[in-house]
Amino acid sequence: MTKTSARKIEETRLRGVARRRGMVLQRSRARDPQALGYGLYRIADAETGSVIAGSGVGGYTMTLDQVTAYLADDTAAGAGAGTESGAGAVGPSGPVDEEALAARVVRLEEALPRALRLKAVAEILTHDGLELEGVLRAWEFRAWPTAQRRAALDEHLRAHGEAPAAG
Repeated sequence: MTKTSARKIEETRLRGVARRRGMVLQRSRARDPQALGYGLYRIADAETGSVIAGSGVGGYTMTLDQVTAYLADDTAAGAGAGTESGAGAVGPSGPVDEEALAARVVRLEEALPRALRLKAVAEILTHDGLELEGVLRAWEFRAWPTAQRRAALDEHLRAHGEAPAAG
């Protein structure tokens, strides 16, 4: 088996794993080996299209090994969740503070237009673990006014040692 066919088989397997979890594995469409993101991947929510992991400069930042690790971590994180009350839920950095999570959902409901509230809450309630954090962040981002989005992006860039865009 060639290296290319082994990579294609692994990519297909990971696409199936992601799809079963309500996510989509996206591969960069860049064809120039010098392009940012060439041969790299990201994971997005299947319903909303919002990027959950692998987003950054060039749009795609994950190798297949990183995708494999992310999906394996997602499996482990989701395994502790799923009880009736949601107690014992696990997030990307350990146990979830349910009061803080509830406060985030309330703030989100207040910020969203009425037409989007039910959709957002329904989507939030159907996810747990790493998926929940990604969905919640996507909806929070959608609810912020543009100035707040710009400030949040600038803060993120500064935290990762990059200069915010001028303008």
